[in-house]
Amino acid sequence: MFRKILYPSDLSERSERDLKWVATHLTERSEEIVAVHVVSTSIGVETPSVVSGAQEILKEMCERSIPNGVPFRFYVEAGEKDEVFSAIVRREDCSVAVITVSPDTAIVPLVQSLGLPQLILRWNTPPTIPGDILKNVVVATDLEAKRTQNILDGVKKVLDRRQKDTRITLLHGVPMEDASMAHGLFNQASKAMEAAKEEVEKWNDLVETKLVGGQTEEELPKAIVDLSTSLLVLGLPLKTDIWQLILGNTAEALVERTRCPILIIPTE
Repeated sequence: MFRKILYPSDLSERSERDLKWVATHLTERSEEIVAVHVVSTSIGVETPSVVSGAQEILKEMCERSIPNGVPFRFYVEAGEKDEVFSAIVRREDCSVAVITVSPDTAIVPLVQSLGLPQLILRWNTPPTIPGDILKNVVVATDLEAKRTQNILDGVKKVLDRRQKDTRITLLHGVPMEDASMAHGLFNQASKAMEAAKEEVEKWNDLVETKLVGGQTEEELPKAIVDLSTSLLVLGLPLKTDIWQLILGNTAEALVERTRCPILIIPTE
């Protein structure tokens, strides 16, 4: 999955610090980083000179932050962020985007515009950079069979490069608006969760399930905190335009309210 990483940068000290962490912890020598900075065209006639200056800054940032032997490319282009990022994803055939932001930054618009796996890292300032983000993985699923399988396949690819054991928790929220249907929904969800658990047990022994009832937009973020999640995995379906993801209310709440690292896997 980390074959070629798209790394959006705002050229800040935080962005350079995070790039160093990404390059050190997420890449092997056969993998590549594509660092990108977008200049808004709203600055007018000064755009070309700003682009030129930003290119030099980004080049030096990459040279300082990326270890020798890890190949990289860098681009500074003028335009709208979502359009520039999407064009570079296609042009460079990127396999994943790694987006690092402060905890309070709204991230949904950028997430929706990129139809490829995305790792979102929300880190505090001063930084609290996570160590082993694969120690305790929580997979939030709507239990639709094909999407769930897509998500689990993606998780397996990520964990294939890991030597240590990983605890995986399959998480699902059951809405409770209609009390007369709640019992039946729980039973159906329990059966589907057990089937998914059996699938994971084929390649990872440490797996458990957790069902949460109530207002899922409120209860799921709480459960993610209670589970001491090191990485939350979400599967989000693609729109007809393959470069956009569909976020429902619950998924948007998880993306915006969750502070642990999030891996988003596009599904059919």
